[in-house]
Amino acid sequence: MKKILCAVFAAILSLPVGASSPSVSARCAVLMTADGDVLFEKNADERVPMASTTKIMTCLIALETLDASDEVAVTDESAGIEGSSLYLKAGDRVSVKDLVYGAMLRSANDAASALAVFSAGSEESFAEMMNGKAESLGMTSTHFTNPHGLPSDGHYTTARDFALLAAYAMRNEDFAAVAGTKEYVVTVNGCEKKPVRNHNRLLFSYDGACGVKTGFTKDSGRCLVSCAKRGGVTLVCVTLDAPNDWEDHRTLLDLGFGLCSHEVLCEAGEIEKALHVFGAGYVRAVNGEAIEATVRNGGEVTFVFYGDRFPALPIYEGDPIGKVRAVSGGRIVGEADMVATEDVLPPQNKRLIDRIKEFFGI
Repeated sequence: MKKILCAVFAAILSLPVGASSPSVSARCAVLMTADGDVLFEKNADERVPMASTTKIMTCLIALETLDASDEVAVTDESAGIEGSSLYLKAGDRVSVKDLVYGAMLRSANDAASALAVFSAGSEESFAEMMNGKAESLGMTSTHFTNPHGLPSDGHYTTARDFALLAAYAMRNEDFAAVAGTKEYVVTVNGCEKKPVRNHNRLLFSYDGACGVKTGFTKDSGRCLVSCAKRGGVTLVCVTLDAPNDWEDHRTLLDLGFGLCSHEVLCEAGEIEKALHVFGAGYVRAVNGEAIEATVRNGGEVTFVFYGDRFPALPIYEGDPIGKVRAVSGGRIVGEADMVATEDVLPPQNKRLIDRIKEFFGI
């Protein structure tokens, strides 16, 4: 089917432009909107270790592939692993849900390992799952060798890749609920209680913070992935090897909220287009629903029609006959169906219907 592109109209959003780029302590950093508009970057494509932010991928895969109520028997491989932990012992039984909370909030390496072994049989096999998921998300400069982030040759990412991962993960409601939880009580063996508190200080101190994960090793330095929402705008920030990570994130998130706003770009029915129909004149179409999106303040928004050059008959009122896309800064930021506002029938059908109406006096 032949497609065409034609600009319908453009609108200038006359809102204030944000401040100039700040200085941050991070070796690598990215700030972007949840739909992928990069607002700030610094060495965004440099490959570096990411420590326990690794667990974002581990817990995302667990939530996507396992039943949260499944009971996991902790193996020797997972028990007693070095670093942050829930101090699980071989044979302990913990639900997938509680292991996810333990891995995300306390950054428990034994919990992350237990999820991996339960999912794939070993940490190595689970790392293959992680790499497959990374590839599917377009994380072209990331490679995982374990589920917890302890130092390992070949375990690396980039700030840009991890921003993509975090934005995707935070669209998963179950993951977002965990990442935004401040405190939780992990239950082991049905009775033992282990209170855990989220290491992400921004949840307790930054307006709108809603996730996602901290990390640190001597090799990686301080790593932090954050997400915050205000006024319909959702931002994701990643810093890797950042001595002053908390302040970096406050600075960058403030920058982002100053640069962007969430706007209704057009109301339903506001955009019109007439399409030629062979033998039947034209059909009028309008956008069937409003388009709203996060856009940069002061940026130009262009509405572009994308559809069939000559729509086929019959066409009935409400039929989708193309799309209108909102484009800003070279990116598609939203779209809606263009729907017919009237019936357009083949000539023979129209004549028959007219005769029926005339006979019945309609």
